[in-house]
Amino acid sequence: MPFERHPVLGMRHYLRCADCHHKTFLDVQAERPRCEECGAPFGPPPAGVHTVLYAHRSKKDGVFDHLYPSRVQVRMCEGREVETHYRVHVSARDGGGYWGWWSQEGESFTMVFSNRMATEICFTYGYRAEEARGRGRLCELAVELIEELPP
Repeated sequence: MPFERHPVLGMRHYLRCADCHHKTFLDVQAERPRCEECGAPFGPPPAGVHTVLYAHRSKKDGVFDHLYPSRVQVRMCEGREVETHYRVHVSARDGGGYWGWWSQEGESFTMVFSNRMATEICFTYGYRAEEARGRGRLCELAVELIEELPP
């Protein structure tokens, strides 16, 4: 559950620290949010973390698109008959060719697109405002095929 009621401050987000794994409340007023236990700043995803998503693959250039955690969400994006769905492995990597959001709250990659601008426009006040609040980080990602699935 991503929200808990703080006894004094009311409803606040909590995150799990990547360094000490302590569950800490996120102080949204803090300039640089840090773990209450070890003091580590919230930032990029820990090394070796990956997310498994489902996707379509563009027929003209082979790029994965419509990357979501469930096949139902991928099917909702179909404007035509799609013969194959794919299960893919998403991980942080410079030069990977994809961009997405590392969610501190969900501890996974979300909003994955083949270009940076498509990811950036998902944020009403810009991704930097969300990074400053400690909610996640914009990352360059690599998407690798795990398996083809029937539609």
